[in-house]
Amino acid sequence: MPRLLPADVHTDRYLTNVGLAWMNDADNYIASKIAPVIKVTNESDKYPTWTKADFFRNEAKKIAAGDPAPRGGFTVSSDTYSCDEVAIANVLPARLIRNADSAYKVQTMATRWTTDQLLLKREIDAATEIFSATNYTNTAAVGTQWSNAAATPVSDMLAAMDLVEDQTGGLRANTIVMGAEVWRELVDHSQVLTFVYGPGADRAMPITPKLLENYFSNVVGTPVRIFVGRGVYNTSAENATASYSKIWGKNCWIAHVTTTPAAMVPSAAYTFQANYEVRKWYEQHTKNTVVEARELRDIKPVSADCAYYYTSAVA
Repeated sequence: MPRLLPADVHTDRYLTNVGLAWMNDADNYIASKIAPVIKVTNESDKYPTWTKADFFRNEAKKIAAGDPAPRGGFTVSSDTYSCDEVAIANVLPARLIRNADSAYKVQTMATRWTTDQLLLKREIDAATEIFSATNYTNTAAVGTQWSNAAATPVSDMLAAMDLVEDQTGGLRANTIVMGAEVWRELVDHSQVLTFVYGPGADRAMPITPKLLENYFSNVVGTPVRIFVGRGVYNTSAENATASYSKIWGKNCWIAHVTTTPAAMVPSAAYTFQANYEVRKWYEQHTKNTVVEARELRDIKPVSADCAYYYTSAVA
């Protein structure tokens, strides 16, 4: 006896509430958190840099009645920023838009893709600048890599924090940045477990960035933030076999990063931002809709003394 099958009475259609799209999680982008944004009007300009030694040298003296006050002063020099323009566009032919099933949401996805491309480029550029030994007064390979059970990662980071505080006249290191490979070695390292939980304490609770933040905050006396760089990107050209690489390497950056970016406020790095825009338009002659994102910015380490950089923290 003939029977109807489920496939006979149903034609597969695209679901409108489920789809797969691949991009880095928004929380993986840390560039703007470690290089705070300063809005600027011009694409390039100078900014003043005051000589640190002049402000920490004590020239005030006791004087006798009627004596003139000793005179002193300070010097100022300048540094520059220069914004690069970064842009990407996605082209949607009118026929594609008309023919697309609603599940594709092509214009929405085009906007997401272009904006994510800018975020990805910003993250890559930030990692290049932040994880560059030439930008800092103090940088070193750790004495014993933290992937070694005999290493002392907490002690190494505390030593770096002390040095940042000493060389900045009391600005405390409040930001730690490391790649995911570094973090994986820290979560079950014996010294980290001992410092967080205490000798012989119950270690059933896993180490999290928040737990380690709390420990360092208590020691340093100011809120400390830990950022684990987890972003990845495809290093291959279009249509080539994909090859994925981690954006943040096996290094660790300990720094003072201001939470109130402004002129005359020291910070290890800033992002000078002149413009950011996402726009969409229709090209009559090509019958294409273009979705474009672009920005003008310069990610720049601005204070060599505000950071300590450990290279090759893990094997």
